[in-house]
This record gives sequence, structure tokens and C-alpha cells, in this order.
Amino acid sequence: IERVFDKRNLQYGSYWERNPNDYVGKRQLDALVLLMTVFSLVGLTIASFLVANTLAAVISEQMGEIGAMKAVGATSGQVVRVYVVAGILYGLLGTSLGLVVGVLGGYGLLLYLGNLFNLTIGGISIDPLDVEQGIAEGVDVTTLAALLPAWRGTTITVRKGLES
Repeated sequence: IERVFDKRNLQYGSYWERNPNDYVGKRQLDALVLLMTVFSLVGLTIASFLVANTLAAVISEQMGEIGAMKAVGATSGQVVRVYVVAGILYGLLGTSLGLVVGVLGGYGLLLYLGNLFNLTIGGISIDPLDVEQGIAEGVDVTTLAALLPAWRGTTITVRKGLES
């Protein structure tokens, strides 16, 4: 720029170039992103334990039903399928609620931070790939968490199930 201005004999003041990798608030933003990542991982872990505990409680309460299903010829795979489907439904419900709260909460946080840095924030923009990843994570975690209690529930004998 200086060479072009010098060739044309134009007056100019000094200029400065900002480093795009070093800006005001970068440290705070990096800390916030790290915290959000840690909270996301903790949330996934807690969600998987909640689903596993919920399904373990449901299965322990339904030992009689499992015994009856086995008595009429249900295979272990069919019994597991019943409880894994319940886990998938928990995942779909929780994921739907989580996506709505996450998008609205994230937009609220963005507005707050934008106001702090004197930035104008436009409307909500949702990336379909992020929604797909969120749904996949939510359903996959609950499905995997449902497998162990469901499989353990099928190990009971018909007699033990009917006695309970």
C-alpha cells in the first residue's frame, strides 16, 4: 500500500495491520470454548449413566414381564430390542430438548458476548450438519448406554422372572 501511495504522491498516515490470530478477548474466548468442550463431555458421560440407571431400574421392575416374554418364546435378542428401543426413545426426546435449549442458549450467549465486544450480531443461523451431529451423538450415547442393562436383563431365567 505504501508503494502505491508513494508512486502517486499521495499523503497518508501510518497504518497498522492486526494479526488475525491475536485479537482482543482471544484468551477469554479460548477459555470459554475449552469450558464448553469439557461441559459437553461431562454432559455426555452423565447422560449415559442416567440412561443406563433408568433402564436398569425399569428392567428390574419388569422382571416378571421379561419372564413372561421368555416363557412364550421370546428370544434374548427380542427382549433386548424392546429395551434398546426405549433407550432410543429417551435419546430422541432428550436430544430434541437439548437441541432447542442449546440453540437458544447459545444464541443468548452470543448476543451477550457480542454486546461486550461491541459487535452487531445477526439472526440465528443453524448449520444442518451440526444438528445431524447432535442428533447422532444423543441417540448413539443413549443406545449404547441402554445395551448393557438390557442385555443383563435377559440373563434371568424364565422361572426367576416369573417368581419376581
